[in-house]
Order: sequence, then C-alpha cells, then structure tokens
Amino acid sequence: MTTKDIASLTKKQREVLEWIAINEDGGHHPATLRALERKGFIESYEEQVYGRGNFDRLPVTIIRYSVPTPVHRAWAQWCAEQPGEEP
Repeated sequence: MTTKDIASLTKKQREVLEWIAINEDGGHHPATLRALERKGFIESYEEQVYGRGNFDRLPVTIIRYSVPTPVHRAWAQWCAEQPGEEP
C-alpha cells in the first residue's frame, strides 16, 4: 500500500479510513465500508458483546473494522505530505 493508493480514495473514503484508523469504527455508511474493505484498506472482524440491564445475558455480534499496519503507515505518510494541514 502506498500514498498513491491513499490519494486514489474519495474524500469520504479517506475520512472513514481516518476514523477507523483512530478506532472510531461505527456509524459509517455500509457502501463506503464495503468499498474500503474490497480495496484492502480495512479489515472486518466480529466481536460479541453482551447487553445491559434486562439484556445482559443476550450476546450481540457486532462487525468491527480495523486498518492493517501497512495501510496505517501509508495513510500516516499521506497525511504528513498534505500541504497546509496542521496536526
């Protein structure tokens, strides 16, 4: 994965990639997530959680997303190369 690959993403895809890279992987449009996963920018995995209150014994499976390390490095490099951006 290279910075050119990151640059090829749409603005929305880069925003979602950024959110997932900082561990905010919820609430994104499914089509954007599918596109990023299909292109290899993110990976999905299942996590079982348990409800609260009256639902504390019922497991719920949640799909989570993460950014593979090589992609995370390319994304960080791409961010560093952007002019006029302050951290």
